[in-house]
Amino acid sequence: MISPATFTRRDPRHALRPGSCFVDFPGPLSDTEDASAPMTHISVAGLAFQTAVLPGLEAGSIVEGVTVRVGDCRIEGDIVVQYVDPTKTPGAEIGCVFHPAGDGNADRLMALIAGIEAARAGV
Repeated sequence: MISPATFTRRDPRHALRPGSCFVDFPGPLSDTEDASAPMTHISVAGLAFQTAVLPGLEAGSIVEGVTVRVGDCRIEGDIVVQYVDPTKTPGAEIGCVFHPAGDGNADRLMALIAGIEAARAGV
């Protein structure tokens, strides 16, 4: 397991309000969980999500065809797992690098991050 503390972030990581943002997967995470997980953090480079069970993902796992969902905004792309932190109960927090699928999705991600940063700055 790679710990969140073993790599350096170059971009700010933004904590998300519980239940406000989700990552949707192309299939169920496990026999007991559906294909959606609440996101806990987002940055220009990646995201983290919470799962109630350990879905068999480990550092280096690639999941293609995920959708980041924030309100009406949808951003499609792929994730590469960077860490699995099983100390975040229940289940685990899974941190990933997010690769937007094409320029339109990359533009939506940048606009989403800019909106979060503006809201936090009170702009």
